[in-house]
Amino acid sequence: MIKRGLLHSKQTGYGLEVSLEFTAKDGLAKIVKSVFPDDEFV
Repeated sequence: MIKRGLLHSKQTGYGLEVSLEFTAKDGLAKIVKSVFPDDEFV
């Protein structure tokens, strides 16, 4: 997901920090809906 630009990563002193890429929110929502199709909050 990092390579596809859906997640952003950066190295920190305590390890790798990973966060959601806000500009890819539509792609992230599509993935979440495919995993949780019956969840009405997605």
